Amino acid sequence: MHTPAVAIYWDFENIHATICDQVHYADFYQKNRFTVQEPVVDVSMMMDYVSSIGAVTINKAYGNWQWFSRYRDALNENSLDLIQLFPRGMKNGADIRLSLDVLEDINRYPHITHVVVVSSDSDFVALAQKVRQSGRSIIGIGVREAANPFWIQCCNEFKFYNTLAREYSHNDDSDNGNTPLDEARTPLMRALSILAREHGEMIPRAALKNLMLRHDPTFDESSYGFGSFSQFVGAFPDLVENIDNDSGGVVRLLGYEAVNRNPSQANSGPLEAYERILQKGNVLPLPLPWWRQASELLEELVRNAPSARMRSFPELEQRLATALEAAGLNKDSNLIHRLRLNLFALRMYQLSGDEGIGLRCVDYGESLLGAIDREIVRRVVRFGTPPIDLNALADLLHGEEAKEHLEELREVVDAQQAYNERQSR
Repeated sequence: MHTPAVAIYWDFENIHATICDQVHYADFYQKNRFTVQEPVVDVSMMMDYVSSIGAVTINKAYGNWQWFSRYRDALNENSLDLIQLFPRGMKNGADIRLSLDVLEDINRYPHITHVVVVSSDSDFVALAQKVRQSGRSIIGIGVREAANPFWIQCCNEFKFYNTLAREYSHNDDSDNGNTPLDEARTPLMRALSILAREHGEMIPRAALKNLMLRHDPTFDESSYGFGSFSQFVGAFPDLVENIDNDSGGVVRLLGYEAVNRNPSQANSGPLEAYERILQKGNVLPLPLPWWRQASELLEELVRNAPSARMRSFPELEQRLATALEAAGLNKDSNLIHRLRLNLFALRMYQLSGDEGIGLRCVDYGESLLGAIDREIVRRVVRFGTPPIDLNALADLLHGEEAKEHLEELREVVDAQQAYNERQSR
């Protein structure tokens, strides 16, 4: 078997800027872009991951390197071919040059099997489609909070920087928090149910992982704290049994009828579809009524802050944890962090550079929960299959209190559908 040949292309300013804003505050990089930059990207860590795919044959990075001179040692140690791009008043110059080089290289070098693009930018959607049409695999690497959902879905696999940092980082201070395992149960059951129709009780482990990656290119067992897919599957002993063999192993499906008749599968047709729509936009499930209660507390904190702004996201999370504890609610840091990311994905924040972080709803005279509901309805109406199931949508937003909110939700759905009709004329 031939060793896979990997070509990696770095949109270096993009990955540096998104991580820089995480380390400091929103828009920090934009305000300081024309100064020599402190190194915040762990280049060696990402090269360790890429090397695990196969032999790195092309390693090109694009940027205006006069501002990234402090990365010199890391760039030289990892043999990056630096493509200098001086500002010429042309938007997306690095993206265009990178895309042209990828297309040229995959045509010139037929031995390339994998293309890795380091960027969170949606400008590479068309490039991903072309790479896949050529028969190669494309893998994206980006920052969860900034990665465009359409770019993610166009990749064969998409790795989040922080997930790779936990597994490959050379530093001891990387974030060791893992994604709650419960989030993986529904997509695992979905993949098992589909594959059982073809394979019956014994499902090849490789086929299971491949299907989960096709459903969600960001799936990575290391996100849940496991070193291998076999260990990940083994964490669900109520669903499957791991069986090793010479062909890579299989999982034995325990109680196929139970999987097919599981209430969350059998009764959640529209609800599951609406959850998938949100997950494609990086909005992950959170427990009800907790996330609505926490959102109300967060809105109150921001409204009462000086100039209705928080200095940073860490401050926002810390103050919300204090408020939750005072209210006798769950202050789990993983839940708070996921809520913060969901609000980012739903575009609820007003990022104001040095002035800090606010909420759009506060500036526009709307409640945060009202703005969240309206944005979720907008996405469901736009991407969902008509007619919209109001009961499923109410369950998604309100859980056990769904029936009490059906009429107000109907008004929001009707208003959104009317708006869409006007826009389509």
